[in-house]
Amino acid sequence: MKNSIFAIIVTALLTISSYAQVTIDFEGTNGQRGPFQQNCWFFASTAIKSGSSALNGSWSLRTGQLSNMPDVQAPHRLRTPWIDMVPGNITFSERITALNGGAKYLDVVVLDQNNNVVSTILQKQFTSSDVSNVTNHSIPVNITGIHKVEFRWYGQGGTTRGLMDDLSVPGTYAADPGNSCQPLQNSPVDTDNDTVPDISDEFPNDANSAFNNFFPQPSVFGTLAFEDLWPSQGDYDFNDLVLDYNYNEITNANNNVVRIEISLIVKAVGGTFDNGYAIQLDNVTPSDIASITGQDLTGSLFTLSANGTESGQSQAVIPVFDSAENVITRIGGGSMYNTIPSVGGTGVSETINLVINMDAQTTYAPGTIVYNPFLVVNQQRGVEVHLPDNVPTDLADQSLFGTNNDASNIGTSTYYKTQNNLPWALNMPSSFKHPVEQQDVTGAYLNFAPWAQSGGTNFTDWYSNTSPGYRNDAHIFDNN
Repeated sequence: MKNSIFAIIVTALLTISSYAQVTIDFEGTNGQRGPFQQNCWFFASTAIKSGSSALNGSWSLRTGQLSNMPDVQAPHRLRTPWIDMVPGNITFSERITALNGGAKYLDVVVLDQNNNVVSTILQKQFTSSDVSNVTNHSIPVNITGIHKVEFRWYGQGGTTRGLMDDLSVPGTYAADPGNSCQPLQNSPVDTDNDTVPDISDEFPNDANSAFNNFFPQPSVFGTLAFEDLWPSQGDYDFNDLVLDYNYNEITNANNNVVRIEISLIVKAVGGTFDNGYAIQLDNVTPSDIASITGQDLTGSLFTLSANGTESGQSQAVIPVFDSAENVITRIGGGSMYNTIPSVGGTGVSETINLVINMDAQTTYAPGTIVYNPFLVVNQQRGVEVHLPDNVPTDLADQSLFGTNNDASNIGTSTYYKTQNNLPWALNMPSSFKHPVEQQDVTGAYLNFAPWAQSGGTNFTDWYSNTSPGYRNDAHIFDNN
């Protein structure tokens, strides 16, 4: 979770807007063309690049060197899938990296189902101003029926490359990936009329929802583990609250998050403190939340606003439960839960199914909401334990920072770490087997301390690697 629980994973590589536009922005695949090609986009001597090549966001299309004149029949190309086009504007942004070696050109054409050019909508010769200035095109077209749009770059000599981003074509996706990307014979079925064909719509009967965006993956859980004696280091066994989590950001036809579904399972409760749990959305205001369901709140630890967020906060804080005791069932005696093997105190947890409904006016893209989970210690609302360097909420008791073993420094935005970078909360993108009661995590996972002290750069597999020298199984709870 660091600053955001999501790496930028866009399940919906093809986005269709509410006014029937097929779009591509080259984000979401870390530069890999394959997922786009699976959705019937065609690349020829073109790649997806980041850094200085990015016109918007992190990735853009970049051509090879435009030195292929006079062979204009086989230029550097991007070609869309089949689109059932409607009158509207074709929009995109572009520029070139340099202008050397000779003239450089870009043609944009519309192809029919026999791949013949039916319309040339742009013929451009680049000038020196196109090196430093991005041109944003909005080209009106009055074409209907199933077509493709092709972009062709070519030139003579030199090292010039073309760049393009944020392409949008008016119409509906009409290719069949399961049939060699041939055009669909009939207009695609769209049961809920949200402009996303049922073949692509993961919610074909819900006009407000179109795509799932899971983290870590569908049916795969990550783990959060907390030490609740902050600001003291405590026994450092990271089993005071252990939660498995799975997040799903559900987006609509415009690729805006409309709903967040979070599944949580309490894996362990060590110690005797009665702890609560909540999630702050660092870049979301309370008014951006329409409603919340699935919270387990029976006490007075959190004060709620009408929409289910916590009152008195400038950022949206989502209380999940005010006591882990409400969602677990112990099997055997004692106060411990899944921390002392073979001595009783094991048990099972309910699955908490939290649903956060976003206000209809919000426009958060998947992967942009910043999740900041935290533990509230022993019913003391001001005592929060967050992941390292995650900011406290407005209701946290800041007088505790810098006391005992804590080296937090508000001035440098350093939070919830010791002088040696040891944290009080951990986030792993896979299921984690926590230490048994009163066994320091550094004695259970032998490379934990080098990982933490390096700032997370060394031994990044400290929790998952089972090779010799990585773990002491006798200190790890495993009731499987």
